[in-house]
Amino acid sequence: MSDEAVLTWAGKPFVVSDGTATHRDTRIRPHGTGRILMQEKIVLGRAGQTGGDRPRDW
Repeated sequence: MSDEAVLTWAGKPFVVSDGTATHRDTRIRPHGTGRILMQEKIVLGRAGQTGGDRPRDW
């Protein structure tokens, strides 16, 4: 991202269903006065589920 740029990210919910093992990694490097406005939603399971594995550092 360039100087003074603004990145706005409002992602859709990421569903971690039963029986899954998930790893996600996002890296964004703004330059100078660049800014990042980021929102992520993690949903552990669907209706009637408990959700899959998740990293311990959440």
